[in-house]
Amino acid sequence: MTQGALPLERHAGVGFRHHKAGSAMELRLVSGVEVEHAGQRWRVERPLGPDAVLLRNETGGTVSADPTHVSFRADEKTACHPRAFDERSYTDAQWAEASRRRDILVALAQLPTRTGSNVDAAAKELGVRRRRVWEILREAEASGFEIAGFLPKRSGPKAKRLRSGIEAIIAHAIEQHYAKGSRPTLTSLHSEIDRRCRAADLSPPSYRTVQARVRDQDQIWLTCRREGPKTARAMRLLTGSHPGAMAPWDRVQMDSTPCDIRLVREIDRTVIGRANGTFAIDIYSRAVLGFSCSLCSGASTVTVAICLEHACLPKDAWLTRRELGRLHWPIYGKPAILEYDQGPENEARGIQRGLKRHGIKTKVRAKGHPEQHGHIERLVGTMMKIVHELPGTTFSNVNERGESEPDKLACLTLPELERVLALAIDSYNHTTHSATGERPIDRYLAYYRQPELPDAERIPPRLRTDLLLDFLPYEQRALSRSGFRLSGSITARSIC
Repeated sequence: MTQGALPLERHAGVGFRHHKAGSAMELRLVSGVEVEHAGQRWRVERPLGPDAVLLRNETGGTVSADPTHVSFRADEKTACHPRAFDERSYTDAQWAEASRRRDILVALAQLPTRTGSNVDAAAKELGVRRRRVWEILREAEASGFEIAGFLPKRSGPKAKRLRSGIEAIIAHAIEQHYAKGSRPTLTSLHSEIDRRCRAADLSPPSYRTVQARVRDQDQIWLTCRREGPKTARAMRLLTGSHPGAMAPWDRVQMDSTPCDIRLVREIDRTVIGRANGTFAIDIYSRAVLGFSCSLCSGASTVTVAICLEHACLPKDAWLTRRELGRLHWPIYGKPAILEYDQGPENEARGIQRGLKRHGIKTKVRAKGHPEQHGHIERLVGTMMKIVHELPGTTFSNVNERGESEPDKLACLTLPELERVLALAIDSYNHTTHSATGERPIDRYLAYYRQPELPDAERIPPRLRTDLLLDFLPYEQRALSRSGFRLSGSITARSIC
């Protein structure tokens, strides 16, 4: 093999192609991969689309199977499982740098022909010698371009060397004292931090340290708080129309909203509150990819994570549990770009780390500009119109509600609301869309059935079934005979 060439497949049982660099946490059904179906061992003959794959056994027999009913062999799952590492030991800057380096290597690997100038440009961006680029590329390809391979082996010293208590005082003072419409000066901020530190019996930081912390803040957020949203908007990049998408999963929009309906308990049918919903839509086909409903007081990391899991994984088991097995919802995969707003549930550390681990790029929509995410806004409006026809609806505002009493009319439970929304989404996916002139589900499937499409791209990647854990912050603890430690000094003991 020459220095400028990459092998077509990283592993015979995984099927990563150099023209489509992926993540080590996804499995692809491509020609030649050994799988298991109906208790027998098969080999993929050819992918037929996202809802069918042609399999061949050792005797030459063939069968067309649903990809969601095909399982990978145990050794292939092991080969593709990401290595474990402590996400909390890395700073946000280290994660951003790892993402940047991976994007450079992925772009280099996807080039059909690589010249010396391409390698020199990558070496300059990575800050390494030309020979080192080939070494990094081989290591990245061996790990499936997993982001963990681009993180530093050991987390270096923290850039902020102050005590955590002093850092907390600085952060609170910037938010409460400096980020105000009265526009206090840096001298005033330093005096306030000095006063708070002395009151807490801590050594106050220097003026330059406070100045550096202010520079590290989000300047758009700071300008918005001090000078108003109009001034801050001028600092943002002006954009035109939405760039659209060339294929399913290229761009996915997601948004959360309170559902305009009161729900009841399953046992005694008493009113328990208002639901919140999160929806995801594919820009290319306009198909609804997935959703989630919860009784949380507002949108949270959990609702967003469940929506991502529901959108990315096959839905047969989910539909069967809700007695909706007759519905046809053959949609699963992984977003290339995920678009969402600036809600705290989307910016949570667990969601952001999960997106980076799976190589999902993000595009945050500007606050106060709903026109930039019109696709998901229209979908949410359509779903809420359906909710407004259900008993117990609160409508969008008091004027629309009139003399209706939602608490007296409420009769739906959370599982029943999920069934209603699933049926509404099925109708939406099978109804001609005004923007594309096609039914979303037909447009989605038609892309994967194009004759000129490579076999490796005929079926979307299958993500791990424990996908939800990658988007939830969790911590492993050792369970001993006396229990396990929760928060430093608190020990939870087992109850016999």
